[in-house]
Amino acid sequence: PTSTVFSSNKNKVTHDDAIWSVAWGTNKKENSETVVTGSLDDLVKVWKWCDERLDLQWSLEGHQLGVVSVDISHTLPIAASSSLDAHIRLWDLDNGKQIKSIDAGPVDAWTLAFSPDSQYLATGTHVGKVNIFGVESGKKEYSLDTRGKFILSIAYVRNPCSLFSPQLYFMRLQLVTAAVWLAQPVVAALLVFGGDGLAPQSLRCPPNVLCTEP
Repeated sequence: PTSTVFSSNKNKVTHDDAIWSVAWGTNKKENSETVVTGSLDDLVKVWKWCDERLDLQWSLEGHQLGVVSVDISHTLPIAASSSLDAHIRLWDLDNGKQIKSIDAGPVDAWTLAFSPDSQYLATGTHVGKVNIFGVESGKKEYSLDTRGKFILSIAYVRNPCSLFSPQLYFMRLQLVTAAVWLAQPVVAALLVFGGDGLAPQSLRCPPNVLCTEP
């Protein structure tokens, strides 16, 4: 079997305070990779990773409190960031300009993720809800109640139900006490994990839909 060797690159001057979030994407135009970091210093920074070098491209200002989550669009040169100031901000990665600011409500955007088609931004809240905002509209389009607690992380994953449309994706959420799967944009299936987050305990799907465990 082949082995993979990983190397590290340490950049001593990144932020003036702790980095709370990182997102990694690909810049096909420049044949490089893009790294976005969010920090307690209220800044979002965009970096270019190429030829074993990490170079700063943009330092994005606008947030008033620490940046807790960042993500990069899968289809567009756009990044999103959420902060303790209760705002989501969209950034143009080509010119370093802010595209939009969305008022998400107090502590209601602790973690965020772009949908695979980049039309929506899903955010996890401190009360276990998932709010889904339209990227174009900047408005909250859906709100899903997991009936859980604080959502620590959120990510879109492929559909685990065999008879659903291939365009339907699911979100994997990490809660304080459990991990659940929710369909987007409406609840179509819910896979509840045990407290250890390892084995699924139940898979609930709508009537007349056959589901298979992933």
